[in-house]
Amino acid sequence: MKPDRLVLALFLALASPLAAQTTERGGLELEVRYPVGRVSFEISHAAQQPYLGAVIVALQPQLTHYLVLLPPLLTDHVLLGFGVGDPLAGFQLALPTTAFPGGLPLHAQGVVIDGPAILSSEVLPFVVNDTSVADG
Repeated sequence: MKPDRLVLALFLALASPLAAQTTERGGLELEVRYPVGRVSFEISHAAQQPYLGAVIVALQPQLTHYLVLLPPLLTDHVLLGFGVGDPLAGFQLALPTTAFPGGLPLHAQGVVIDGPAILSSEVLPFVVNDTSVADG
């Protein structure tokens, strides 16, 4: 198992050991924005309390069911980052555009653990066209 998949699997296993219900979407939405010099991923999730959020990216949009209680996740994904999402502000992750290959179509997916539920967003295609570093 690749190290990034191991980290995501460990993250999912430790955060929700008694996951009895799984809703594949559950109102979860992922948005990609392009502020100057960065790529910003924002997960919107209607939660009552803080939750764990993660963003994964792959070259292809194919989905795989890795475990029975998990929603479908991108097959050959890389974990970009994870952290705590706020019920009001959501979960945000920003990376420099230089972290992505310029002009290559990529596919992103948001993953959330909210109490006993593990949720995933729809797969969102995106392309980073400008990988130059902005001055200042």
